[in-house]
Amino acid sequence: MQKLQEYCMSNTSEKNLSANLAMIIFYNVKEIGIGGAGRVLRANWKNSKHCLALKSFFNFNEFTLEEIVRELKHQRDVNVRHNVVRFYGITKLNSENEVDQSTNYLLIMEYADGGNLRYFLKKNFDGLAWNDKCNLAYQLACSISCLYDENIVHRELHSCNILVHQNSIKLADFGLSKEIEIVSKSHTKSFNMIPYIDPKKFNTQSYSLNKKSDVYSIGVLLWEILSGKPPFDGETSVDLAMKILQGGREKIVPNTPVDYENLYIECWNGEPENRPSMNEVVERLRTIIHQQNDNITYQISNENLYEESLINHTSTSSSVEEDDEDLNEIINHILMKVCEITSEGKDQPYIFLGYLNNFGINAEEIRSKLLNNQNNPNFIFLLGYFTYLGIESIKNEEKAFHLFINASEQNHLLAQYYVGKCYEFGIGTVKNEKLAFKYYEYFINRDYLTGQLKIDQYHKMETDISKDYKIAFRWYEEAARNGNVIAMRNLGLLYLNGNGVAKDYQNAFELFKKSADGKYSGGIVMLGYCYYYGIGTMVNVRKSFELFQESANLGHNIAQFNLAFMYKEGKGVKNNINQATYWYEKSARQGYLNAEDQLKKLKKRKKNASCIII
Repeated sequence: MQKLQEYCMSNTSEKNLSANLAMIIFYNVKEIGIGGAGRVLRANWKNSKHCLALKSFFNFNEFTLEEIVRELKHQRDVNVRHNVVRFYGITKLNSENEVDQSTNYLLIMEYADGGNLRYFLKKNFDGLAWNDKCNLAYQLACSISCLYDENIVHRELHSCNILVHQNSIKLADFGLSKEIEIVSKSHTKSFNMIPYIDPKKFNTQSYSLNKKSDVYSIGVLLWEILSGKPPFDGETSVDLAMKILQGGREKIVPNTPVDYENLYIECWNGEPENRPSMNEVVERLRTIIHQQNDNITYQISNENLYEESLINHTSTSSSVEEDDEDLNEIINHILMKVCEITSEGKDQPYIFLGYLNNFGINAEEIRSKLLNNQNNPNFIFLLGYFTYLGIESIKNEEKAFHLFINASEQNHLLAQYYVGKCYEFGIGTVKNEKLAFKYYEYFINRDYLTGQLKIDQYHKMETDISKDYKIAFRWYEEAARNGNVIAMRNLGLLYLNGNGVAKDYQNAFELFKKSADGKYSGGIVMLGYCYYYGIGTMVNVRKSFELFQESANLGHNIAQFNLAFMYKEGKGVKNNINQATYWYEKSARQGYLNAEDQLKKLKKRKKNASCIII
């Protein structure tokens, strides 16, 4: 043990945490994790509120000692990196430490407030935007790249030994637990490591894990960050190893940006030579982030094709007085949000309540208004939706179903969708797939594109097909032919991206133009995008500005974002920071996260500029 003490004497990173740590008393000791090599505890040092992490070992012997010293040398080499958990020192247990007395030593480490990556994703996933996920992936790749700068190969990457502190990735160890566990057979792992291991190891036990093995693990972790779920969750270890060896991988996450999708697929390739290097992973993630934050942007959004018809296609009868325009506007706004979260499969109470709170909408007051205005199908449907989720009332699926039926009989599109959903899953009524299909089919019989899409989604659910652009292309084409301006925009996006059809920029441009001629804001913003980049036409920045202005005035949040950029950078118009701020604020108020980020940067820049002394 003298070797360990000598090492700590010369290498502890804090003066007040010297090698003479045997007398330190820790308070509020609590176990927060367990792995193959030992336990991790959280504790307060002395009487301070400062938290530390204490790392213990199940089987402390000479081999363990050697590995700890090796680990601490690695820690010393990378301790200045912000994305590596800091090592403070080591302490020997005594009777005053309220922890397992069978353990001899504790490593004293920086405490990560977000827990491990798996826990962080489970707890926070619904609140993570695409940018947040991409940044986590980028930080992770950068962290491993930093290890390579010091000639350190990790070899044991998984979501339970990667920590998150203040929303930043922190590497917890460099394969220490793997080496210790080889000689310590008395404890099994508390989580399934198999999905993260290079498949070459399954085939040849003598195979030495290397940098390309880390790349494989990174590929699985990129998928996990995007999906929010552990890979192959619930599958047995023996069967899973064989499945992965034979090429089995997790299902592609729907609606993944193609560059990100291609990256993690390449990373988890079965042949190491076909995987990218870690530096390439870092660069490609950086490019993806820059593209996402690109100043001029468009989004294949979850704008529901039935938003317009939902509001317009209702009964003319209403108990709301005509001068109560504010209430109608609020109800319409809420209906559009229901469309959005329904299409994303996020019709959960906390998400809907979060939206209401963010926009300062009092759920209790709205429900009271709904109860007093039950002659309007919009109000009937929303009362059903409140009841379905249990908002300001006890959740009552049967009552919600009857309200959906009532509104659907008055030709309310979204109500008909929810009636179909209730029959499909047996919510508040007896499960009946034929009736479910019938209600989805109502849309088609009324010549609405949304029904065609919902029928398409129903078939996708039945056949477990997550992406079938060819079917979507057929429905979009038919609806566009019938004059649906939203379908024209979406068909243009398929041509633009080559989804379900060969890329055709000229066709995309013409479809965006037709959609814009129909005064659809989504078509107008895409036409502006084409003029800005010269897609299917000549570059015309001034024309692009005018189109963004038109779409922004119609309330399109991405057009407002783009217009703000044009003012900020002086593209097609004279530079005007005040106008840029105004339009970023408008876009952010409509929930566009990129606008919030840009607004913060712009305000910070203005603040810094005001502090400059001339």
